[in-house]
Amino acid sequence: MNKQRSDRADSCSERPLCESASSLEHWLTSAVGLGMALAIGVAFYVPIVETAASLEFLSTTAMVFLITALWLVLWGTLELAWEWRAGRVHR
Repeated sequence: MNKQRSDRADSCSERPLCESASSLEHWLTSAVGLGMALAIGVAFYVPIVETAASLEFLSTTAMVFLITALWLVLWGTLELAWEWRAGRVHR
């Protein structure tokens, strides 16, 4: 039984440790995602306002929520793509 444990420990120690992303990489993907979200928001401003206008009092809140959600989705997608390209995404 101890032999199996030591074999597992040896096999785990042979795998290289994955380096983690730096704070600069997180900041960069965040800024690029925000820029993309704002560009999409500007490009589709009229349809967004027309759709949000049906909510009356909550229209500005809906617009901010939409842009924020878009930013977070883009940020996560860019972060994942960056990590995959850097070879830090494993199964």
